[in-house]
Amino acid sequence: METLQTLFAWLPYLLGGFLKNITIALSAMAIGTVLGATLALLKFSKKKTVQVSVSATTSFFRNVPTLVILFYLATLLPNQWTPIEGLTIPLTPTFKASLALASSPLGFTAWNLYAAIENWRKGDHHAAMLFIPNWIGAFLVTTLASSVSSLVGVDELVGRSNSVINATDPKYMIPVYLLAMGLFFAFCFSVSSLLAQFRRWILRSRI
Repeated sequence: METLQTLFAWLPYLLGGFLKNITIALSAMAIGTVLGATLALLKFSKKKTVQVSVSATTSFFRNVPTLVILFYLATLLPNQWTPIEGLTIPLTPTFKASLALASSPLGFTAWNLYAAIENWRKGDHHAAMLFIPNWIGAFLVTTLASSVSSLVGVDELVGRSNSVINATDPKYMIPVYLLAMGLFFAFCFSVSSLLAQFRRWILRSRI
């Protein structure tokens, strides 16, 4: 009972951290999708050098470990950027984490959007439309990956779970981590269930 009371008392604080995970994932998907879509369109270029460069860039971002990029950006990027005198832009750990996590969505979008456009041009609209649920699936993967952001000081769910354990008692470590895992599972399972229905609707529809 004491454990449940403790978890319930800290639940709003932990939910706030989970909201930051989702925010980081959405930001990473937005950055990665825009850059990836640009690469996908450039791949239709008739210039061989452009095609080769795009393919190499896509392969790099599809295979590079996110954790490596995260530590690279956290170490090398300054905490603030002053493009002109009098204007200072803070480069927060949250921004750095979003930028690092954008690498996987970038590679995903560049590869799969190109294939989707090709399928659409061939008249296979169902295959092209499957890019949408696949993109949402990539968002779920990015949401799970956002938990590594705590390693560079981001105040997200895992980081806040550690704070709760330090502020209470080490005996709550397993219950707190189980609660954090449950939040990730509940969110991803709910979205995945809706995603499966959406995918079936695409396959049944006449597009």
